[in-house]
Amino acid sequence: MSKARVAVGVVVAVWAAVIFILGAAGTFDTPDGGLPHRNLHRPRQPEEFAMKSHNLFIPALGAVLALTADATLAGDVAAQVPRTAAAQTAADLISSAERAITGYVAACVSRDAQGLNSVTTDDVRIEYALDTPGTYFSLDANSLIADCAANTPAGNSDSHVSNLWIFPTHDSNAVFVQYDAPAGSAETMSHRQLALVEMRGDRISRMLNFAAVPPPIIASAVREAAATDAGRAAFDNHCRTCHSVKKGDHRLGPSLYRIFGAESGSVSGYRNSPQELSGSRIIWDETTLDRFIANPDQVISNNAMKPYSGITDAAVRRRIVEFLKWSSTRA
Repeated sequence: MSKARVAVGVVVAVWAAVIFILGAAGTFDTPDGGLPHRNLHRPRQPEEFAMKSHNLFIPALGAVLALTADATLAGDVAAQVPRTAAAQTAADLISSAERAITGYVAACVSRDAQGLNSVTTDDVRIEYALDTPGTYFSLDANSLIADCAANTPAGNSDSHVSNLWIFPTHDSNAVFVQYDAPAGSAETMSHRQLALVEMRGDRISRMLNFAAVPPPIIASAVREAAATDAGRAAFDNHCRTCHSVKKGDHRLGPSLYRIFGAESGSVSGYRNSPQELSGSRIIWDETTLDRFIANPDQVISNNAMKPYSGITDAAVRRRIVEFLKWSSTRA
């Protein structure tokens, strides 16, 4: 028996076990959209994701994988693909998935935000299946590069996947993938990756991983959640009477929706900004926000902030600024 044939048999056995377990547990009942950043959730029936229920495509996928047990491999692509009618029909999807997966891993290892953006949709979800059936740990688009930077060893020159297998499914936009990620990559602390990938055109819109959630990602999520809660509390205590971070929610002062990176006095729909504020052309970032929150009069005269006079505690200001930055990227 050839090495290729043995390899095919091993992969099929692995996927058959995964499919049997997931089919019994109902893991493929997918969530709706609009989930918060890094969330543990029990999904409802899908509305915005196009993933089909496991009742529809697991039997078909099982049949396809069974056919691969004695199949030879198509040699015209880097990924290993079963030579079946289903794979031939899904050739374009498989090709797009191959480029997206290899690009995703390379961009994550190199901490390349532009590269990640080029292979994922704006509303991408990277999820990890948890031990409780039907629950996932979720990362959104805004968190991807931060997690890559936090969990990928600096100077890692290996950015290539290996042993990439791609299997078509009954869903015309989804494939199963198995691959080995570079050692120490942010994707996983274990080398092997098993995932269900949904594509939207040439980009990944959802990736459901069946490997264990990397401990550093969990620790990072816990730290960020704690910091966000502290920042929200500081904002509520000192700012909420006059300001909101919701779009169009103007109070005594303008909404601070996406304030980070915006120009002073440029809030749409708020007509009470003094000329001095709109004419200062200040760009709100960590430094300018911190200075303004500390003492508005020293930054812009006639700023219409009275009776607010500033916050002297640098730690409180830092928490507020970090909350405004966080909310600006997730509003």
